[in-house]
Amino acid sequence: MKRTQIYLSDDLYETLRRTAFEQRKSIAQIAREALETHLGEPRVAREQTATYAPRALPTRTRRAKKIVSKKTPRRVTRELKDNPLYQMIGIANSGLGDLAENHDYYLLEYEKRKRK
Repeated sequence: MKRTQIYLSDDLYETLRRTAFEQRKSIAQIAREALETHLGEPRVAREQTATYAPRALPTRTRRAKKIVSKKTPRRVTRELKDNPLYQMIGIANSGLGDLAENHDYYLLEYEKRKRK
């Protein structure tokens, strides 16, 4: 099964919700049954009558273009360099480039060293 999302009007959603409650089924199940009824035979019947191998879907070979920023670097003015907030930039730099990905490992190693 594939997951999908649809937008329904308030009235249609309320009707769907009420029908699902009355039949003691999920909203998704009621929606699937309605779509199968509207679009054709039920899934079980389709699977039983299918005797051919489904055609493979074409794969996407196009890649997204790399976006290159054309902004020029701003000059840092003397006034900005003297600002204490600007001076705080990088104050907590660990020097570890992969800290965001491996933070659990580094914390575990810290705890091991702390216990010794």
